[in-house]
Amino acid sequence: MNYIYDILINLQKKLYDFYEWNLSDDIIHVRKIPLIKVNNVDMLNIRNKQIIMNDDFLKVINNRTEVFSNHNIRIIKYLCLFSNDEDVVAVEFSKNGTKVRVSKLLIDEELEVLEVSEHISVTEVVYQIEDSQSIDNFKTRKELKIYDYILKQLNKSNYERIKYLYFECFDRQEEDLQIIINDIEEELKNNWKLVYEKIYNILKLSSQRQ
Repeated sequence: MNYIYDILINLQKKLYDFYEWNLSDDIIHVRKIPLIKVNNVDMLNIRNKQIIMNDDFLKVINNRTEVFSNHNIRIIKYLCLFSNDEDVVAVEFSKNGTKVRVSKLLIDEELEVLEVSEHISVTEVVYQIEDSQSIDNFKTRKELKIYDYILKQLNKSNYERIKYLYFECFDRQEEDLQIIINDIEEELKNNWKLVYEKIYNILKLSSQRQ
């Protein structure tokens, strides 16, 4: 087993780069953590999809991660680092193997892990992909909050407000509320970078006018 020592991680349900970590986050100081090198395909799946790791793998990493806690050492049962020589991610699993939390590393610590990864062998890992859709790790923390706000507003705003939003976005009228919501959600899915700020600002402005 290969280990990495003395690093910081920020376990969250979504994967945030280190520059998006907040002061209020529970940053974990890791004393020792297993490093597992995987191939590129497995790395993409582990990083971007919801997976369930098999029992044999859980036995390999069981109780092998130690973290500093109030001047003591505590164990995180199923936690390890994965790398493919290009990227590094920390993943915590539940007792049934489901990926529950993830973390990137600080840039200098990630570079050190990548150097170690280059000198170890690839491990074959067995897992199931629970959902074929990728987890959205490509929006920033701020963008994810905006996305959640937009979806909530679409479902709770009054009819006239949503019609106004639709007209501003598509420059045409639509009376069917379900079509309006579906079209806006599809636009967010396919053209996020182009439209999310406009939709967000319209919703915020119309909310202030109410």
